[in-house]
Amino acid sequence: MNLIEFENIVLKPSQVKPVIVDFWATWCDPCKILDPILDELALENNNAWAFVKIDTDESKDIATEYDILGVPAIRIFHKGELIGKFNGLMWKKDMERWIGEQLEMINKQ
Repeated sequence: MNLIEFENIVLKPSQVKPVIVDFWATWCDPCKILDPILDELALENNNAWAFVKIDTDESKDIATEYDILGVPAIRIFHKGELIGKFNGLMWKKDMERWIGEQLEMINKQ
């Protein structure tokens, strides 16, 4: 994915609803653990947010642009802006709570 695709897949859609981006890599074991957790949450979110996965090895420009120095790295975009970030592994209930907290902050704006 290049920066133009990122704009079309993440930044523009974030004008309508938040977009959660999972920056990952094929060699990353924690990413493999987090992957099904995020997939499950994406299916359960009642269309409250969109979900995009970006392989940092294939999208080095985007990873550099958003200071992704390690994976997994979760970023939330809203209205074209980065509004939330988390690095590392989080279990489902913790990830669900963190996402909820980020969305709550959006709704208070």
